[in-house]
Amino acid sequence: MLREGRTMVVAGVGGQADEVAPQRTGAMYPWATAAGKVLVAGARPDLPLGALPSSWARTAAAIRDKGIAFDHEEIMPGVFCTAVPLFGADETVVASVCAVTGSAGRLARLAEPLAQAGQSISTVLRTR
Repeated sequence: MLREGRTMVVAGVGGQADEVAPQRTGAMYPWATAAGKVLVAGARPDLPLGALPSSWARTAAAIRDKGIAFDHEEIMPGVFCTAVPLFGADETVVASVCAVTGSAGRLARLAEPLAQAGQSISTVLRTR
């Protein structure tokens, strides 16, 4: 989730990239992680993040259109991420779910299962 203009891990399960990018509850990362990109792309326009890159409007539109975001070592060397939005009852993006790996080649294989997980979680969130 976004907190104070950064991406905050609410829950995580350790894995391959945990040494470099621990997914512990409360860990904070720049908003431009894959998870943060999904959140910012779905956020209200007045969200206080400071100056966004000039290409952000185009990037955000692509994330909303495709329903997925990627991070290819943009935040940390050796860390690759993909994330999808989680939607609440009013169809707003309330969180994201992210997969972190140490290999760019795994991102494509993670995308579809992650999208399916995001849809399942969103279905539950919409009923609450």
